[in-house]
Amino acid sequence: MKTDPPPLEPLVARINDALGSYADESWHYSRLRLAIRPLDQIPGAKALWLETIATDNRNGQRLLRDLRGRVSSAVGHLSELPLIQIVICRINDALLALTTDEDWQHQRPFVTWAKKSELAGRGLTTAVWYEVEEHLGDDEEFD
Repeated sequence: MKTDPPPLEPLVARINDALGSYADESWHYSRLRLAIRPLDQIPGAKALWLETIATDNRNGQRLLRDLRGRVSSAVGHLSELPLIQIVICRINDALLALTTDEDWQHQRPFVTWAKKSELAGRGLTTAVWYEVEEHLGDDEEFD
């Protein structure tokens, strides 16, 4: 399922636009966004990566159902996952909830991870990473 996505910049911008409409409460006041970073500025051995599923055919619909099932299953086990998997799960869950296949012209993006060494071996110098922005609500919400 590893494929080259469309150019990263416009895809990351569209994903961030979609994520921006997710309510702060749904993020538990820690809003996630994607950012493009040089590989050497991404901590650890893994980076986030974007792939797409062509949802205008049976195979794509099956892949999308599988993705929904994996995300749904992971949501129930967030406390058992490493942070990068939690971020991937939360972003994919939000994208599945907020957008439709038509929003993406049947090329639905999803976030996964890749080894930075493999990306570099493909001649890539940048990848995707995440940023967290705290949106604390009223003090009353945390009493």
